[in-house]
Amino acid sequence: MNKFYEDISLNECVHLLKATPYTKETRDRFDNNLTKDIFFKDIYTEKSKKQEFAAENDLFDSKINHAARDIFNEFGKVSVIHIAGYGGCGKTTYIHHLLWSLHDEIGMYDVIDYEGCVGASEPFIERIAKLIYKLNNTQELLDYFDKIASHTLYNINRFKDQIQVLEKFSLKIRSSIVEGFKSEKSYKILLQQFEKDYILQSNNNSLVKKEFLSFLLFLEFALLLFSRFKRDDDTPMILVIDNVDSLSDMAEETLLLTAIREFENNCNYFFGWNIDNDGKYNGQIISDVLKKTKLSMFFTTRVATIKKYESIQPDWERIDGWVSIRFPKHYYDHMEIINHRIEYFLTTENEDSEIANELKTLKQIAEIAYHNYNFMRLFNGSYRVCVERICNILNSFQRSQIEELLMLYSLRYENPNAIEGANGYFLYMILGILKNEDTYTDTLNLSPCKKDGTISLSRIILTILREKGDRCSLYELFKLLTPLGYDENEICMQIWSLSEVSRIHAWRRLLIFDVIIPSDLEHLKKQITIFKNGEENIAKYSELVICTAGQAYMEFVIPHFEFMLSRRELGVGTSAQNKYQPLFAESSEENISKTPGKIVYRFEQKINWVFKAVEECCYNSTKFAEKVLDVFKLDRNDYINNTFYNYHSVGWERNVGPKQSYESRLIFRHIGYIEKYRCYLLTKRKKMPVSQKVCINKILVNWIVKYLELYNNYDLCYQTELQNLASKELMSFAQKIIDSGFSDFDTRIERNN
Repeated sequence: MNKFYEDISLNECVHLLKATPYTKETRDRFDNNLTKDIFFKDIYTEKSKKQEFAAENDLFDSKINHAARDIFNEFGKVSVIHIAGYGGCGKTTYIHHLLWSLHDEIGMYDVIDYEGCVGASEPFIERIAKLIYKLNNTQELLDYFDKIASHTLYNINRFKDQIQVLEKFSLKIRSSIVEGFKSEKSYKILLQQFEKDYILQSNNNSLVKKEFLSFLLFLEFALLLFSRFKRDDDTPMILVIDNVDSLSDMAEETLLLTAIREFENNCNYFFGWNIDNDGKYNGQIISDVLKKTKLSMFFTTRVATIKKYESIQPDWERIDGWVSIRFPKHYYDHMEIINHRIEYFLTTENEDSEIANELKTLKQIAEIAYHNYNFMRLFNGSYRVCVERICNILNSFQRSQIEELLMLYSLRYENPNAIEGANGYFLYMILGILKNEDTYTDTLNLSPCKKDGTISLSRIILTILREKGDRCSLYELFKLLTPLGYDENEICMQIWSLSEVSRIHAWRRLLIFDVIIPSDLEHLKKQITIFKNGEENIAKYSELVICTAGQAYMEFVIPHFEFMLSRRELGVGTSAQNKYQPLFAESSEENISKTPGKIVYRFEQKINWVFKAVEECCYNSTKFAEKVLDVFKLDRNDYINNTFYNYHSVGWERNVGPKQSYESRLIFRHIGYIEKYRCYLLTKRKKMPVSQKVCINKILVNWIVKYLELYNNYDLCYQTELQNLASKELMSFAQKIIDSGFSDFDTRIERNN
């Protein structure tokens, strides 16, 4: 089989691993050589065979198969299948595979793809220009339009608003014939100018944009019917409207969703009113053609858009012919997708070529990424973003660091603590890329840790959301934060940074909007006015929902040792990168002492940096707590157990555990990481002289003791009874090692349960 690319070495691996025939990037990169047949025969991966996902996947299959059978139901003339799922989980690929597998029964289908679009009309204009250009006889099309406009062809009362626009558009087409339009591009320009002129005629841009969108949907429908009369076609008419909510302008997105809903409803009336139409067109009785005609629409959105659509049309689930199905997060095995594609591309390359070696390395890094479920959560479940970040790591970090990461992962069986190191190393690399992309500063508004009595507003917003069941009204946020000195404008700006505007980055977005969907920051800020005017009805405010990535950020990233290390001023990913490699890096074991005969390991320096930062964070956090106690008249126990500013622990089964303060959570997580590093080093260096092992043991155990002392500092940490017991237990293990003269290499400083 011929390659679908000219020279694989000219393409970054990310484009190969993300490649589908349905993304603009792929079409640009591979010049349309990646056909559907090549993709589905060689690169496509069937649904996950993992048993834990079988029930969810089978349920989806049952629902979608039932909905898909309706494609061939001539009595239900219009059907809409809405598939919602996390970005990059495979919705588009699934729909195209379904239609590809039905190719013999359905023939061609139209695709309106909103990937990378700003305006809602863009892909419709592109598609319609293509359809018009393909016609050999433009005059015949104009005659068809005239018959529609004069109501002599169809009963089109439900489309009367669109008919007026069609008449004006026909005049434009006639003038284009005079001007000798001969290319698809010229028709696209004509449509773009027609839209511009149409919108300029009104002061209400939003309403006119919606009208024009409705016209484009109707025009697409009319052109599809025209082709049926021309070709005597009785296969189902299928329209795929993909990535509906990829529009960067949320106001445009809302207009589009409303227009789709109205179009579906109007089409149902159209078929009902024309079912006995005994008129003729092109020698065929209209009712005969329409009886054989079925319009099926597929459209895809993210899960959040289900809620968004409900806010526009509360009864949408009860509409005849409309089915909404959630696409399972794990329908496809993302790890298997990467492996399958890499294996395929390797068959097209020399075994020892540069690109082959790069692909093999990517496969190993991907295994680490998918080993810990937290990493997929950080990518909001997106296969595409996961692949992007893996490739970014390969291109951004020195080869020696990549090899060190892979080495740590390979040691996981002989040295079980190495897996913690591999996870930390991989997180360090992701954080390095995020920091260089200004995600720290622009999205999270983080600064290096400093003792200034302030805490990150992004963290406290996400904490509140998490603690209130993953969602919270903006009104409630204002009520919880403004008494503590946070300005409403500041709160809104931080919320906006964490939401839709951040989806181009690795975490894409940490929260989304519900109930009221603001089109931009200024729209969101309008809710400040009603709050200041005393409005207490939460239905008047946006509701915020924390995303999977937001949960992973709160539960996995924030308390991680490597996150604190990465927040240093020079941080990871800079020219001074070799100094700031993660704790488990080989460089941590270097002696950096300038005094002869004295040993100071680099890991001491790293732990010292982080410990100082933790102390400062604890100081800031307790100062915040004191303010909460004062404002809301609480005691320390109430603050921990009965406010939304602290954390409940969550187990693997998502069961809710006891509450804990931010400070204690941070301290215990760091203790666990340092303890695993201690055990990792002792296993790794088991053949070294006992004196050196004692030295390492002493340094690391003493740091763990310092963390425990920090926890027990009443002024810098809010404690709970359960954690006090944990602290005593850990201290007893540490004391046992101390009492042995640090020669006890078997005792572990961790809770037995």
